[in-house]
Amino acid sequence: MYGFTLLLGIKSVLTALSGLPVFLAPKKVVDPLGFPKLTAGHIHMTKMWGLWMCVFQAPLEAGMAFYVEGTARNLFGLVEGAFEIALLLEVCFDRRTKNAAKYSSPIEVTYLITVLLFFGVLFFAPDPVDDAGEYAKALVGTSIIVAVALILQVIGLARGVDYGKDEDDKAQVLETPRDPFPSDQAFFMAA
Repeated sequence: MYGFTLLLGIKSVLTALSGLPVFLAPKKVVDPLGFPKLTAGHIHMTKMWGLWMCVFQAPLEAGMAFYVEGTARNLFGLVEGAFEIALLLEVCFDRRTKNAAKYSSPIEVTYLITVLLFFGVLFFAPDPVDDAGEYAKALVGTSIIVAVALILQVIGLARGVDYGKDEDDKAQVLETPRDPFPSDQAFFMAA
């Protein structure tokens, strides 16, 4: 019963620690990577990743670690482990093709270790459950959904990622014409 308590408790702290710098100072984190072009949109999406880590992922992991037990936590471990597989696939693919995100090899090792930890706890130290039949149905049903998602991811990676190209075969930023948004004042006056 302590497998997921320990794993998720430690992971929630690591998630928050890795998300805080990106959340609080995204440009300082992205600048050293040396991307040829960095836009406000890139910085915003980087900050959104930090926001996800600090406001959603870390609290969810902590809540599951300390306040949830049984089937729900085992299913969360399954889904979290599958998500780590998906991250590992993306990083491995990117590093061996475009290297668009400039991942380092320790990132791959980290995701691999995390996959092994989540599935190790799920297989060898899962939370006890009250109804084994219902647990088996939940585990199989969730596993099918996860397997379909991972298969779709692999198909997408096999088809290739469309980064757009310029003469140097680098990703380019395409300008998308769009109508300007109405001003805040016009929005509030209409209400």
